[in-house]
Amino acid sequence: MTKRVFLSITVILCCLLIIPVSSSSSSSGNGEQTFSVNGKVLELDESNFDSAISTFDFILVDFYAPWCGHCKRLSPQRVFLSITVILCCLLIIPVSSSSSSSGNGEQTFSVNGKVLELDESSFDSAISTFDFILVDFYAPWCGHCKRLSPQLDEAAPILASLKVPIVIAKLNADKYTRLARKYEIDGFPSLKIFMHGVPVDYYGPRKPDLLVRYLKKFVAPDVAVLNSDSGITEFIEAAGISFPIYIGFGLDESVISKLAIKYKKKAWFSVVKDFSEDIMVLYDFDKVPALVSLHPSYNEKNIFYGPFEEEFLEDFIKQNMFPPVIPINHETLKALKDDDRKIVLTIVEDDTEEKSKKTFKLLKAAASANRDLIFGYVGVKQWDDFADTFGANKKTKLPKMVIWDGDVEYFSVSSFFFFFFFCFLQK
Repeated sequence: MTKRVFLSITVILCCLLIIPVSSSSSSSGNGEQTFSVNGKVLELDESNFDSAISTFDFILVDFYAPWCGHCKRLSPQRVFLSITVILCCLLIIPVSSSSSSSGNGEQTFSVNGKVLELDESSFDSAISTFDFILVDFYAPWCGHCKRLSPQLDEAAPILASLKVPIVIAKLNADKYTRLARKYEIDGFPSLKIFMHGVPVDYYGPRKPDLLVRYLKKFVAPDVAVLNSDSGITEFIEAAGISFPIYIGFGLDESVISKLAIKYKKKAWFSVVKDFSEDIMVLYDFDKVPALVSLHPSYNEKNIFYGPFEEEFLEDFIKQNMFPPVIPINHETLKALKDDDRKIVLTIVEDDTEEKSKKTFKLLKAAASANRDLIFGYVGVKQWDDFADTFGANKKTKLPKMVIWDGDVEYFSVSSFFFFFFFCFLQK
């Protein structure tokens, strides 16, 4: 599987004429940027990317991240780590397996429980046809993709039979690279669910039964209304462990409906109309109204007693989207990209060791007092490339703590004791 640390390099061949890449640009009298060929690397941004691509017949683009160690080593050495060739003038031949053409030449699709094979000519039409469609962006040579394919085949008929059907489709992103770039595909396989045409990254399980349970969430009501203790149990079991769960006791549905719609892609929401004292004991709240947040996969629980104005309610929901201390890996990094809080990152030698777990307990104590920060950890043994971007490796004195903005900037904390003392002073 392609490493998701921004190693991919895309070669764009617009025609067979090869011209070296430019490194400098200037603005013409009409405000448009012009480029010259001088043998240096050109730094692009959103304002000049399309112009540069259209200017040169041949241009090699390095999509990098400033914090990525591989990227830093690549820059001076020009090591070609991964190259994808895009032939823009290739004739595209449709390969769809579950669509047909109508009399006016437009493609039509049917929900038949099979995985739909898409290409550039059918992709947009399929996305606009179905309210909910899960797309597997794959590469034919990828071993992980080959293992995933039969699991999607197994899940497809079950999802298609739902009251609100979910269609599964796949696209050869190694071939149709324009779409891969458009949807920021940086590894294979990558899954996205399109809800009414809007794509959302899929981070859930991939085994057929768990995938079905996970995807049912996207067609569930925004707020589930529960009326008994057994209804609560059934709701939590059906929700599974992939999303955080919010349960309002003594709350009207209207209080959280707006935020439930806003965060539907990321969490389950419900309100309970009738429940016993046993439920209050089980979920550890002693008065109503109360909003309980559960993180089944991390065995975490928090209670919110108000105030229930939207501002405070949303703060509680956002702060409990993640557990107090979260392991940092490829998937959690993607999930964190929409969160603007700074990350307190602790780097240990091996995050499975007992001494590391004791450190994480200290982190949890600090996190409980500082929900305006995200506390995370990573082991050098588990992800050495990522740890190395912060100057941490097997030769470094560990544990090491840094405060990271999630992008480029970070600074080291010289003392655990000082940091925890500082955290508690803030409260």
